[in-house]
This record gives sequence, C-alpha cells and structure tokens, in this order.
Amino acid sequence: MGLVDIPQLALRQWLTQILPVGLCFAVSLVLGNAAYLYISVAFVQMLKASTPVVVLLCSFAFGLEKPTFKLAGFIVLISAGISTACANEIDVSVIGVAVQMSAVGAEALRLCLINKLLVAEGIKFNAVSTLYYMAPACAICLLPAWLIFSGEFGKFDKFQKLWEIGRAHV
Repeated sequence: MGLVDIPQLALRQWLTQILPVGLCFAVSLVLGNAAYLYISVAFVQMLKASTPVVVLLCSFAFGLEKPTFKLAGFIVLISAGISTACANEIDVSVIGVAVQMSAVGAEALRLCLINKLLVAEGIKFNAVSTLYYMAPACAICLLPAWLIFSGEFGKFDKFQKLWEIGRAHV
C-alpha cells in the first residue's frame, strides 16, 4: 500500500542485527517468567528495578554512553535503593535471583542492541519496520521454549493448525 517505507534487509543483516535482538527478548521473557517459580512477585519487582543500572552499564560497554561522575552517582544511588529494598527479603533463593538478574541482563543487552540498530548508518528503521523484522525473530527464538515448557513437544497436529492460521492471515 505504500503507507510505510520498510527498508530491505539482506539475510546476513537480519541474522546479525535482528536475530540477536529476538534472542535477547526470548531469553529475557523466559528467564523473567521462570524467576517467579523461585522468588516472590514483590522480590522480582525489586530486582527488576535494577534494569536502568544494567542498561547504563551495558551502554558504557557498547560505547553508547560515556561514563561521567554524574552517571556514576545515579548508579550508586539506584543500587543503594535497590539494596535497601532487598535487604530484608525473608525467602531469598540464589537460583531465583540469578535467573531474574540474567533476565535483566538479557533485557539490557536487547535495549542496547536496538539502540545500536536504530542509530546505525545506512538503514533507517521506524516503529513499523522495526516490528516487521523483530516480530518473526522473537517468535522464532521463543518457539523452542514454548515447545519445551508448554508440554506441546511431539504434538504436531497443533503445528498444522498453527500453520493453517498463519497462512490464512498472510
């Protein structure tokens, strides 16, 4: 229809720039949900509050932000607040904390990769074109987790139904 300009990507670009974002999204989603099996909802939310700190540290690593004393002060302030909130957690599971912090790390990496993608020279993505390329990548990366954790592994009749629904909407 020509309403939105969607840039063309080569398969290599999709595999190296889009698929890693989908993988990070899938890891973040799966681990973030798995954390609820080990720690309380309130504690998960406290740990999720560390996402801005991890995103900033990841931004430093990717060269997207330059470290300053002001940013270091924000990191210390936010970290102190999170530590204070988490200090009196009664039922702490090391596995749960590790799973949730891994999810936070994957989310921070995803956000930094998207930032690099959006400011990259040559290809200009808008919201629709980003979704056009990201959605299939995320679906592909979530498929193995869905097969394993939903108990649907080996039930190929459901895949046939899913394929028919997908073909009907294309």
